[in-house]
Amino acid sequence: MARDKQRVLEHSARIAQRYLGSGQLGRALVICDGLVASDPQWWRGAALRAEVLHRLGRRDEARDELTRARSLAPSASTLNALEARLAEAASADPEVGPLSSLEREALGSGLQSFADLRPGAAATLRAAQQLALALVAQSRFADAETLFASLCLLSPRDVYALNALGVLRLERGDLGGARSALEQGRAAAPGHRDILTNLAEVYLRLHQPVRASACLRTLADQHRARCSDDVWRRRVDALAAAVAHELAASRAAPARSRAQPHTAPRPGPVASDWADGEETSAATTNVAAPATSGRTRVTRML
Repeated sequence: MARDKQRVLEHSARIAQRYLGSGQLGRALVICDGLVASDPQWWRGAALRAEVLHRLGRRDEARDELTRARSLAPSASTLNALEARLAEAASADPEVGPLSSLEREALGSGLQSFADLRPGAAATLRAAQQLALALVAQSRFADAETLFASLCLLSPRDVYALNALGVLRLERGDLGGARSALEQGRAAAPGHRDILTNLAEVYLRLHQPVRASACLRTLADQHRARCSDDVWRRRVDALAAAVAHELAASRAAPARSRAQPHTAPRPGPVASDWADGEETSAATTNVAAPATSGRTRVTRML
């Protein structure tokens, strides 16, 4: 009986990990809650739940759950990486203090609260955007996301707000929400450089390399020759290499390839299309695990 229960727990954990990998964090958390309730002494369930809570931005709860997992398995080396990520996140995000000068300036220009937002009030919308950027600068991503979401509701074709909302959702692992915001932005501005770049990363993380490839080809056609932003070019180089890797893997697995959309872009290796034939290192394919802090990464993507 104990062996059967263990198999059920491990099967449920694999499902939760698949949800986690595809950005469906709510579903992953529901399964992890069930794992912990079924067997509070199974340290792997506690560790997985800590990972999901961390990705959701619920860091205090994640630390508590990780502490419990460590108490159940003091010598488990697999917990070390998660402990390091939580420690890095804690050191990167400062304590929320008083309003910054940028926030005070935004509030002084007419935005007294989120409820003051009104469609068509250009000065107020600009103040809201400035306040949202101040929140990002303070690593207050949840507040910034709330404000950008309000801006998108009031101004559905505000490409900057849609891109920012997509970036913030992508950073916390909500891939479906990020795709929705960025696709809305692409509909409003089909050739927008940052929208297409961030959308390519979303589709790559969703394991849809053909759609990611289509975004990168549009970038190559419209922006590569005249863009001198080295940081952006390096990011797109890494995306292109990762997409080429995914496409090669999908060709090697026919079943997976059939699951991709049938409207494929013109054939050819994406990496060489973007990088003018230069070889791109395979080490750049791991774009889903950025080395920069959350605030720095979000700022670069906005």
